Amino acid sequence: MIRLRRLMKDEKGFTLIELLVVIAILGIVAGLAVPRVVGAIDKAKTNSDKANAQALEAAVERYYIDQIPNAYPATLNDLKPNYIKEVPTRSTGSWSYDSVTGSVY
Repeated sequence: MIRLRRLMKDEKGFTLIELLVVIAILGIVAGLAVPRVVGAIDKAKTNSDKANAQALEAAVERYYIDQIPNAYPATLNDLKPNYIKEVPTRSTGSWSYDSVTGSVY
């Protein structure tokens, strides 16, 4: 018995229980962190889309003011290159544009 205790004292490393506890803690932390990261990414995409829509509407208004008979552009691509460098992409689908009212959504 004494010999077995000496062998166990000299062993270095982790026990199975210690490893299971660490894995459980990491699982709990991951379970809490992942939904928050996903929510932050969705919120960032939404805010980016809002900012891009505002930039497009501002470009449409500049176009409207510069036209001799005030008119909105037929498409958003008509804004390039004088009013906006390129039409920004949207996180979901493409932009909808109403050429009668100049609304971007």
